[in-house]
Amino acid sequence: MPKESIKIETIYGVKHICNKYKNGDETWWLENREKGDKRHRENGPAIVSKNGEKSWYLNNINLSECEFNKILIKKRLKRL
Repeated sequence: MPKESIKIETIYGVKHICNKYKNGDETWWLENREKGDKRHRENGPAIVSKNGEKSWYLNNINLSECEFNKILIKKRLKRL
């Protein structure tokens, strides 16, 4: 699938790459030049399909939305 655009966004101090495709899909990645990029997004689903399907990933691990939210709540509480 050809990419329409690529943007780099820093979310909670972590650099993320968002690939937007011509069909409307988006994929989010954690930039890691030494180990290769991993699917990752800390403020929403890492995959958003044009048809509305969503998938949540942290460090390339696929999670349910509930699991994702529990992990991020713990992570954010540690930052306080």
